Amino acid sequence: ISNQGENVSKSNRVCYNCKGDHSIFYCSDFLKLSVQERFNKVKSLQLCLNCLRKEHTSRDCKSSGCRLCHIKHNTLLHTNQNVSVSVTQVDEINDTHNESNEVKVGATQCTLVAAQNALLATAQVDVTDKITSMVPDNNIPIQHFNLPVNIKLADPEFNVTRNIDILIGADVFWQILESERINISKDLPILQNTKLGWVLAGPLSMPVTKTQCHLSVTDPLQNQLRKFWELEEIPFDSPAWSPEERLCEKHFIENLQVLENGRFMVSLPFKESPDKLGHSREGFDSVNSNHLVDFTSKDDLTSKTLGLVWRPESDILTYKIHSETNHTANITKRQILSKISTIFDPLGLLSPCVIKAKVLLQSLWAESIAWDTPLPVDMRKSWLSLAEDLNILNKLIINRKVVCDKATAISMHAFADASEKSYGACVYIVSENASGNKTANLLCAKSKVAPIKSQSMPRLELCAALVASQLIAKISKSIDTSFSSIHCWTDSTIVLGWLKSNPSTLKPFVANRVSEIQRLTESIEWHHVSTLDNPADIVSRGLSPSSLMHSKLWFHGPDWLLYLDQWPTSPILLSELPEQRKGCNVSSTPAIHFPFHRFSTLTKLKHCSAYILRFINNSRLKPGDRALEHFTVNELERSFTFLIRLAQQEAFSEEISSLQKNRKLQCNNRLVSLNPFIDECGIMRVGGRLVNAEYPYDKKHPIVLPQKHHLTRLIFEHEHRTLLHAGPQLLLATIRENFWPISGRNLARKIVRECVICARHAARNFQPIMGSLPKARAHPSLPFSHVGIDYAGPFAIKDKRGRGCKVIKCWVALFVCFSTRAIHLELVLSLSTDDFLQALHRFIARRGKPLEIFSDNGTNFIGAAKEVKYMYTFLNENSETIYSKTADMGIKWHFIPVNSPHFGGIWEAGVKGVKHHLKRSVGLHKLYLLDFQTLLIRIEAILNSRPLFPLSSDPEDLTPLTPAHFLIGKSMQTLPVPTNMSAPENRLSQFQLLDRLHSHFWTRWSKEYISELQQRCRWKQTRGDL
Repeated sequence: ISNQGENVSKSNRVCYNCKGDHSIFYCSDFLKLSVQERFNKVKSLQLCLNCLRKEHTSRDCKSSGCRLCHIKHNTLLHTNQNVSVSVTQVDEINDTHNESNEVKVGATQCTLVAAQNALLATAQVDVTDKITSMVPDNNIPIQHFNLPVNIKLADPEFNVTRNIDILIGADVFWQILESERINISKDLPILQNTKLGWVLAGPLSMPVTKTQCHLSVTDPLQNQLRKFWELEEIPFDSPAWSPEERLCEKHFIENLQVLENGRFMVSLPFKESPDKLGHSREGFDSVNSNHLVDFTSKDDLTSKTLGLVWRPESDILTYKIHSETNHTANITKRQILSKISTIFDPLGLLSPCVIKAKVLLQSLWAESIAWDTPLPVDMRKSWLSLAEDLNILNKLIINRKVVCDKATAISMHAFADASEKSYGACVYIVSENASGNKTANLLCAKSKVAPIKSQSMPRLELCAALVASQLIAKISKSIDTSFSSIHCWTDSTIVLGWLKSNPSTLKPFVANRVSEIQRLTESIEWHHVSTLDNPADIVSRGLSPSSLMHSKLWFHGPDWLLYLDQWPTSPILLSELPEQRKGCNVSSTPAIHFPFHRFSTLTKLKHCSAYILRFINNSRLKPGDRALEHFTVNELERSFTFLIRLAQQEAFSEEISSLQKNRKLQCNNRLVSLNPFIDECGIMRVGGRLVNAEYPYDKKHPIVLPQKHHLTRLIFEHEHRTLLHAGPQLLLATIRENFWPISGRNLARKIVRECVICARHAARNFQPIMGSLPKARAHPSLPFSHVGIDYAGPFAIKDKRGRGCKVIKCWVALFVCFSTRAIHLELVLSLSTDDFLQALHRFIARRGKPLEIFSDNGTNFIGAAKEVKYMYTFLNENSETIYSKTADMGIKWHFIPVNSPHFGGIWEAGVKGVKHHLKRSVGLHKLYLLDFQTLLIRIEAILNSRPLFPLSSDPEDLTPLTPAHFLIGKSMQTLPVPTNMSAPENRLSQFQLLDRLHSHFWTRWSKEYISELQQRCRWKQTRGDL
């Protein structure tokens, strides 16, 4: 047999186990091992558990898994195989190379090869553990066959009993037959030539004897156990009757007669036109003679489980129970079952006694006690106590008739109850005749043991109510009697509440049983009964036979059952019942949803999402590699990127979907002018036209923010607080360094307008009409050539850190440039002339000497003006050397008119801006001197970064012009640009180019800023003199 199932060359097919020229799948030594031994062998050889090959593990294996359980392991390593994977070794047929293969169970393709190594046929072969039994049945003597010497048989040992190696099908059989045939003898098989060689075929004249043995095993113990539990079940589905059986029942009802001795007599049913049977007496006698007991025997066959006796002369029922107890012998579970199964109680009249035996049997199974193992001491005592009492039941007499004579009204009452170990139900028939005599008698009962898995008492009470409902349904179908009324009783108010509820509002366990009870007792009313008056309590808890003999409650029910006016009233049902199904409201939400509106600040939002992302990342790592420290910058940036991506998905889902599919946006889309694109992080950015500009990536391609999204608002509010409650212009300019908010100007105004702190400090005063600009305001000049000065304060600060510090007053000297509106701030500790002159010298040292200074007419400034004039006169009157070097240092000082605040509007606006930021950042706190000075410098940078004119909504416009452009060449809030120190010297900008760039600022100042000063933004009308 040449196996062609694998397209693997022989050079690569080496067994890892025996180093033979075959795969490990076909290794007989490996297949003889047990499954556990195979698994250990594969582990020791370091093979893949799935394909049994090297160079990879089962985790990286791409082969299919087990054919039985579909798990990632080989079928030969499956532990619970239903199909044997043992290998039946095929008898080897050697070719010229003396090679042989073994085929395991399954399907494979094989090639039939003759002894001359000629290819005969190729077929698909099914390989199994066993094809047939051994062939032939017995060894065949071939000495008298006289086979020709020159004939070479394909199987020389065909006469020896062996297993069949290959069973050739009819589709291949005719292809291997040859035309040559030799008849040896009349009584012997013929010789037939085939492509595999000569074979013998045909009948033998010798007698063949076959011996067969058939074994049938029965388990009487299992039959007893099955019959006992089947007897305790309520038969619901009656077997389907054939037409002949229905006709037989009809015949029985029509021809039934009751004799004087209580026996029943009915005529035999005969077919209307029976076929002629002929003479069958001889055949009957012949068949009957082979039976140990003939058919003519008049002895009735008895059943071992029958113990119920009916005495027709008195119409009573009695029991015959034989329960012998031996206190010295060992008692086993087998003996207990044998004794209990002899109790035949189909109506359940002895259920209180039988349930105690059921509970004992359940406890035996729960303790896993074997059939022939002696019982423990406590169980042995329980059984002996019950077994000794069982014989008392032989004295029990029960009237079979449950209704009174000539009854005019018959009603049925079912009681249900449960305990921790069992539950059950009993049914009573209450009848009344014309004379007013009433009787109540037990009709039937059923008991069941509680499940081993613990259940709540209300659930067990519900199961008992279900048994009562099933009993009523079975009785109503079995008894051909019309009941005047049917009532059900239970002592559980929870069950009554469940039965009055809609099953859809209850949990599945309760709902299924409630719906079934409601179906079976649709027109039946349920009542409440106390536990003391509930006869079903006896069947649920069990009762000894001696107590059952005298139990009036069990056999006749409660006394009030006969009188309607004495029935107990139902209590008020519970308003809150257990096992209620929890309500579930389903609402449709978008696939991507994050509760942005639950956060009031951007910091909290970023930290919350960072915790979420850290949890996701830590869940994939080992405990030792998880991040548990404070958030890193990378984590917060990844969190912010995640939030922006979610916000854009919520607001621009259609646009993002189109861009990801390389589709263009529609012409009327609101984002088409921005030429957006999706970056590598999945964030939509502005494409714009600044690709070749020397700006950072975030400035050239800012992130698009949706207009009305909560995240955009949080970003604006965060920057508003970072800029110390700056105005809309500065806020929007700072935001556009990294983001491009849709309708950002309106949002910036809204944020500033709705800011509580800004609104608290916003004051509206009566103002005259705005005056004309002085010449210095409209003339290009160097920064701080024409300066306005004003004081802001006083402010309370601390003179030093730590204990013993004192609170002192200080003022802020504000220097504002008339042409560029640049601001310079200096801290002054008093209103003296010396302190002001020191501040002025610091200003001149850092900003240069101004040509003119404008200020209010305060006394401190008047003194300073005199001092400056004196110094100027002193220098002017001294030597020509000092005069030539200091003549240009003269400063003209101008005082605005009295009571004319609008003359100093430019520095009043500067003071207002300083106070704006100071009040919102400092509040009522008292800062240290250096801290306060640092804060002033920051405020100075912020004020010098304000755009000089309104910003445009067009992303292609240039950067807005600010005072800082005239001071340092860029905005104070601009991100640092990469240095060009590494660039070649021949590519650096020349001085003329720098000068031209500065001139460009002044050109833009003249064209863009001056035109903005033309209009009066405030004080547009005259409202009288102040």
